[in-house]
Amino acid sequence: MSVEEQRALHALLVGPAPAPSTTLDLVIRRGRRTRAARVGTSTLAVLLFIGLVGVAITCLRTPSELEVANSRLVGEQVDWPRVPGDGREPSGPQALVTRNGVLVYQCGIPQDLGVATQETSGSFRDALRSALAERGAHVGYWGEDPASRYLIDIPVSVDGDGSASVAVSTGDYQGTAAQEADVLMFAAGNCLPPKRQRLGDGTTAQLYPAVPDPGGIGIVMHALLLRADGQRVLVSVRSGDQPALPISEADLARALTRVASG
Repeated sequence: MSVEEQRALHALLVGPAPAPSTTLDLVIRRGRRTRAARVGTSTLAVLLFIGLVGVAITCLRTPSELEVANSRLVGEQVDWPRVPGDGREPSGPQALVTRNGVLVYQCGIPQDLGVATQETSGSFRDALRSALAERGAHVGYWGEDPASRYLIDIPVSVDGDGSASVAVSTGDYQGTAAQEADVLMFAAGNCLPPKRQRLGDGTTAQLYPAVPDPGGIGIVMHALLLRADGQRVLVSVRSGDQPALPISEADLARALTRVASG
């Protein structure tokens, strides 16, 4: 059967093919709708892109911006050098957290820096308490944490009120102080690297930026002391229900320096 015969048979069985319905006017209208849709889609994509970039810029702070934000939380700062990252990065993305009306940055989930397996010496407690009191803070008396007799806590405040405190836990570590300090560089959930200084007795002190207190309602500033004999001491200053820390970063650094110098 020829092609013409096939066409004729098809026309007989199903009727003649319908006339083309796509006129020039329809083509023009469809073209306009398609172009409008493409323009609208492109515009929406650009707006979404700008919006997403704006959110990223808003949430992702530079080190200098984080430094300024931290200075508002820790008060007077000590001029210890901040540790270079050397390829190490925070354990998670930046998050802005509100604690007692205070905004504070956190990166990742904080680890428990304290290793409470040894009793903190009485001389260390007395020296730290005296050093804190000399900074003008109202200092209470050491008390043992009910959960661990090796974790001690002392109430500290500026005006004699509130639940701010300084806690101390003592344990040990393996390897060198520098290795341990590097491993724990971002363990507090901090976005900025900590400050580090070698004290008079050979102790390596690592001072962390303020972060949300994972066990409380305020913010916390940690100082990790890594002694040359393998002893590890964590000092944690907590704001509790107060809007600010009871002592500044510089106050804490001076107290630790005094304790280390004996």
